[in-house]
Amino acid sequence: MRPVFLIAALLLLSTPAPAPAADLDALLAALRQPPPLSQPFQEVRFRRALKAPLVTSGTLAWLGGLEFERRIETPYRETGVVSGRTLVVRRDRGAERIIPLARAPELQVLFGGLSALFGGDVQALREAFEIELEGGETWRLLLRPRQPALQARVAQLELRGSGGEARCLVLQQEGADTLTVFTDQPLDLAAGDFAAVVDGQCPQP
Repeated sequence: MRPVFLIAALLLLSTPAPAPAADLDALLAALRQPPPLSQPFQEVRFRRALKAPLVTSGTLAWLGGLEFERRIETPYRETGVVSGRTLVVRRDRGAERIIPLARAPELQVLFGGLSALFGGDVQALREAFEIELEGGETWRLLLRPRQPALQARVAQLELRGSGGEARCLVLQQEGADTLTVFTDQPLDLAAGDFAAVVDGQCPQP
């Protein structure tokens, strides 16, 4: 499983004000879901080493806390299970791989953030991230890791949605941009470049 697991690219923003506590509390209350929670996803990864974007699809399940299961159905079959601080990856062919999350800081950021969001845990989110929220009915939530070691690998996570529904997860790393859209519908990649694909698929605050 690639260390950009669900993840998508980061759009640089003008500088919005930090999220007011009341607004953030209301958003997390709307996003909060009891486990188990399962959502289909479509994911596209733009990478300098690839001649064309890599598109995968499958389901992401949150089982509570730092317990996740991600199944890729196309274009290959793969299952990744996060339990505590370990990721176990299984494919139809090949040996099982066990990856400590300490070796993949981007996954620590991702799953820590998703766990706090799905669980509606404002305190955990504020302890782990600097937070900015902009928009109203359609919104954009920016999470910047507080730990310098994590910040060096993942400067920011971006989540976009509308009302109480999270639609897109965006991540940008050096040489790799990834967009995950929580849908079972194929993505339209006709726009070509990554930023245009994000704007075409995701709500605009």
